[in-house]
Amino acid sequence: MYNYCMGTLLVGGAFAQLLDVYSLDLVNKEQLHLDQALPFCQQSKLGYEQLLITDDGMAGLDDYTVKSALVSLMLFQENRGRVQPILLMTSRASLQAMSVTGVSIEIYYGVRIPIQKYINAISGNNSNRATKKTSKPPPADKSDEKQAAKRGIIERFRKEEKKEPTAPFAGREFEMISRDISRVIAITGQKGSGVTSTAVNLAHIANNRNLSTILIDLDTVNCAFNLYFSDFYEQAEKDQDIACSLIRNLAKPQNYNINSHHIDNLYIVTLAYSFSDKELLERFFTSPKLINMLTFFRKHFQLCLLDMPLEALVRLKECILYVDLFGLCVSNNLYSLTGTLRGFQNVLTDDDLEMLFSKTAIIVSKYNEHIRIQDDFFSPDKVCDLLLELNDVPLAREFELAGHIPYHLEFDTQLETDIPIADSDAYMEKAYSDILLRMIKGAG
Repeated sequence: MYNYCMGTLLVGGAFAQLLDVYSLDLVNKEQLHLDQALPFCQQSKLGYEQLLITDDGMAGLDDYTVKSALVSLMLFQENRGRVQPILLMTSRASLQAMSVTGVSIEIYYGVRIPIQKYINAISGNNSNRATKKTSKPPPADKSDEKQAAKRGIIERFRKEEKKEPTAPFAGREFEMISRDISRVIAITGQKGSGVTSTAVNLAHIANNRNLSTILIDLDTVNCAFNLYFSDFYEQAEKDQDIACSLIRNLAKPQNYNINSHHIDNLYIVTLAYSFSDKELLERFFTSPKLINMLTFFRKHFQLCLLDMPLEALVRLKECILYVDLFGLCVSNNLYSLTGTLRGFQNVLTDDDLEMLFSKTAIIVSKYNEHIRIQDDFFSPDKVCDLLLELNDVPLAREFELAGHIPYHLEFDTQLETDIPIADSDAYMEKAYSDILLRMIKGAG
């Protein structure tokens, strides 16, 4: 006998964790993978009104295996005598041509599928939005809804034994900063060191503190802002001027108001994933163009924040003079330290490195408080000391510490939710606020 109920059987793999903060009609609490779905149904005899499959639920499976699993599920339902619809929501375009009776396939060609699409599919229709698991009333609008979801997701990141910090945030100190400040700050580091995430979250803190800010993505290879700002991606799909925002701002920075995506006080300049004109990049993505753009933006924004990975820094090294302060992202492990120094030393001259490091503050990203070195804690201060010790270029001063960003396993969920960590969690907000404040003061 099967226990039928009004609900959805979710085959979503690890993605199910992101939906856990919503009050959704899911009949299974286990994280299911597609190749586990049939045995699960056979053993549990669990009924459902529909079966929803996501990309995470198909991770590691080729198209043939996916089709075979779907056919097996449909045959199982027919033998059981109750056939329920199966919905496959995917960004894998190769599955578009697949045809399995009883299976609906929704292909999304965006950077990622918005989480609200899944919620709507489970809830039944667009007007019946699920609410976050909370005793408070549901959010009144889309912006509030994102904030509410964000708080629920990030609260799970914190360790249970820790208490909320009692020290006030840097709000009063931000208020004391002169309204006439004008800073150009670049976040740099090797790939994987948290450069983009740090730049994005610092920009959100600045926006929340009512600092007029322009955030510029100089990573023309990965263009990761498309992941952090889905609204930009959607706008860029409709507006070619926004799709090539970086090029247009390099060409005519005075038109930033119409060639940039903006959120409140924050303007965002990057390239859409659809941009592929290498000739335009060669023509405009140059040091003179960037220097001209920064000179203009310095007069119109309190904070000009650059996402400037090592590859971009090498190409645009003439701009080092025009940046007030560099935030160097590095983790508290020897591999990250030695790899970062070797990466910089291999592509920059000693003179360039001396100039760069003379205006560099260290951001210990993904800080793991449990790592030890020589029977001592690998503290953020220790990171600065070792960077100075391992560096072959003589410096006139020690590396200064801008701050550290706590490490946790689910750091990348902000990409799935379009919700920056810095806006929601008390510890993360304080960490990014303190870093931004120190960098603004240090660049003075």
